[in-house]
Amino acid sequence: VSADVGPAPQSGGRVGLTRQRSDGFTSMGWTLGPAMRVFLRSQSENLLPFLGVAATFGRVKNESGSGEINSTQRILDGSLGVTRLLSRQVGLTAELFFSQMHFVTRVSPPIGGSPDNDLSELGLRFGISAFLLQR
Repeated sequence: VSADVGPAPQSGGRVGLTRQRSDGFTSMGWTLGPAMRVFLRSQSENLLPFLGVAATFGRVKNESGSGEINSTQRILDGSLGVTRLLSRQVGLTAELFFSQMHFVTRVSPPIGGSPDNDLSELGLRFGISAFLLQR
């Protein structure tokens, strides 16, 4: 989701919801946070290369027959990608990303160890971009 704030930058946000259930295991979570993309010049009107950054906060709750794991997460994410416009306001997006994540985890019943964990991730992401407001 984005809002036009100038000729090239786009600001918006990220919202994520997850729910999984399998063989006595349930996982539910959410993430929310601001995001910004700076679109670079392109020879094609339908291809929009960009640099992006996002900061998200979220919570995940995992339950099974043996206990419960609750975690809070903070994620800083940078990306380089391209959006192929299908119409004036909708496009398919592919991006290379790097994420730095920090998790604080509470396990019930307690099993010991540090509740703080850091994780880095490098990967490819695909999705749909919607430009809701345009000048």
